[in-house]
Amino acid sequence: MEQAVWQKLFSWMDEGRGCAIATVTANWGSAPRQVGAIMIIDDKGNFEGSVSGGCVDGDVVFEALDAMKTGKPRLRNYGITNDQAWQVGLACGGELEVFIEAWNDRNLSDAIKIGQAENQSFVLKKSLASGEQSIEAVETLDRLKSQKQGDTFLQLFEPEPRLIIVGGVHISQALIPMVKEFSWNVELIDPRDSYVTEERFPNISIHRRWPDEVIEELKPNSKTAIVALSHDIKLDDPALIAAVKSEAGYIGALGSNRSHAKRVERLMEEGLTEEEIGKISAPIGLDIGAMGPQEIAVSVLAEIIATFRGRE
Repeated sequence: MEQAVWQKLFSWMDEGRGCAIATVTANWGSAPRQVGAIMIIDDKGNFEGSVSGGCVDGDVVFEALDAMKTGKPRLRNYGITNDQAWQVGLACGGELEVFIEAWNDRNLSDAIKIGQAENQSFVLKKSLASGEQSIEAVETLDRLKSQKQGDTFLQLFEPEPRLIIVGGVHISQALIPMVKEFSWNVELIDPRDSYVTEERFPNISIHRRWPDEVIEELKPNSKTAIVALSHDIKLDDPALIAAVKSEAGYIGALGSNRSHAKRVERLMEEGLTEEEIGKISAPIGLDIGAMGPQEIAVSVLAEIIATFRGRE
């Protein structure tokens, strides 16, 4: 997700810097960045984000400085050679189409900031010929992803992924640093003070209350993953009941097939339907033969990413 880069752009504008933005509007072959990826550049040539993983970003900075000087947007195609591709970790070359424009629209910036702050889904529609832009509803898209339609580019904004973890256990200690690398929001729930000390979980939002209450207050959406890792039915079961009744996009629970079968019986006794229980991924994580907290954390994160990316 590019939300952190957008937030940096807005902070640069607040500082009075001249700004430009480069957006990947199409790609072919083994292009290193997805459609919708952005790179921002200020009037001194400082930049954040990337459109190529490194190999053509320098030229994009040059084009962006000129766009800021002239006020004219431009559409550029970059063929990535095999040698360049290897430099950014690819096995073969690709091709990128990048739209580069000066960015100084305060009203549009404010609309994007509000949409992001309120976890809304919306589309930034821009003409690749004139540079004119507007905010549109997601229904504008054929599929839920950024895309080019003729001379128009539709850039999808979605809520940032969020992870809600139930249980201050060893797997949580391994999982949280991994998720932070993605700049996801993380919430940890565990009423047991001895488990969720600042020493064990530094710089993380901790809720020392019962998970069903907290989950309801956090209002999970389709970009929220909820993982029950405490391995304590007094915590995990209420959390899962609240989770399946929410709009969470992923729900997972730690435990073997045998323990999950017992869990299913308990949850049905609590009034959950088979359809609701079917939302729970258990045993949690992709089956990679994981052993130990670190490997289990990898399998959990991989399954969450696969789910959010629409992979089976």
